[in-house]
Amino acid sequence: MLAEIEKYLKRLEVRFGRTKLGENEVIGAPWVIDEKDFLVLIRVKNEWVWISAAMLLKEDMPAGKEKDLLLDCLKANHALPEICFDADQEGNLGTSQEMHVTAIKSDGGFSEFKYEFFAIPACIKYFMTKIAPQFGIKVNGFTEMVENFIKKIQE
Repeated sequence: MLAEIEKYLKRLEVRFGRTKLGENEVIGAPWVIDEKDFLVLIRVKNEWVWISAAMLLKEDMPAGKEKDLLLDCLKANHALPEICFDADQEGNLGTSQEMHVTAIKSDGGFSEFKYEFFAIPACIKYFMTKIAPQFGIKVNGFTEMVENFIKKIQE
């Protein structure tokens, strides 16, 4: 399945690399948004393709305003197609899209993947331009994460 996704990424002219993180093989696509580095990760698990990216560490959330920030993110989930904010187990803010592997294998697989994939940087951009400024959040990106991923795929 990851080989098919790699073909799609090549068609989209997206830079990417493939490696093993933990027990999962993943594809990582470094992405620059407003001069900040992010890493879009793609993995396949239990018949699902998971596309995700970290946006904001828990410690960078505005003290005392976390609930309001998260509520604005949930409102965006509801109001905007393909915008999907989430949080990991540690409480860091991210974005993700999931699609069943049958969607990739179908005739419209490339189009379906393209919409889901590009929703990730679109969500980050929306957060950086529409939500973060309301809370005085400076989004720093994840340059170190991107650099470490690049080093790992070059090993």
